[in-house]
Amino acid sequence: MRQRVANITIRNAVLDDAETLARLIEELGYPTAGTQMRRRLDAILSDDDYDTLVACDDNVIVGLIGTRRGPLYEDDDQYGEIMALAVAPSHQRRGVGRMLMHAAESNLAARGARVLVVTSGIIAPMRMRSTRDAGMHSRAVATRNAIARRPNIRLQPPAAGVIMSRRG
Repeated sequence: MRQRVANITIRNAVLDDAETLARLIEELGYPTAGTQMRRRLDAILSDDDYDTLVACDDNVIVGLIGTRRGPLYEDDDQYGEIMALAVAPSHQRRGVGRMLMHAAESNLAARGARVLVVTSGIIAPMRMRSTRDAGMHSRAVATRNAIARRPNIRLQPPAAGVIMSRRG
């Protein structure tokens, strides 16, 4: 088992992160040039329904999570959706993805989401295990855009201050 990462900080993404985020998105199997990611990120950062958080290990981006929120069809509450989650291979299985999930859930709750939806592409067995480790109930579906949903989640708003930080 790999050592846990000592100095991880979670922060909001900025447009200048686009090149690094493109490499992380490529790790998910979606070829993405830095210029493409910059255009996408510019649109995403301009939309209040979306949030993009990055995990930094001593100021080096090692992970990202992208979320959005919106109204439900079947209820008066808002949903929060995890649209993208990627961790650099050097930092996988070290708690970074779990920290990103926790930070995203807290942000979504603070913005009014009461139901969490996780969207993923084709799910590899390791990713399925990571999702279960994070407390998500998943269905293995070998098609693009399979949805795993945890409707009984009680999302809680984050404490004031830094989104999340873990020091040694």
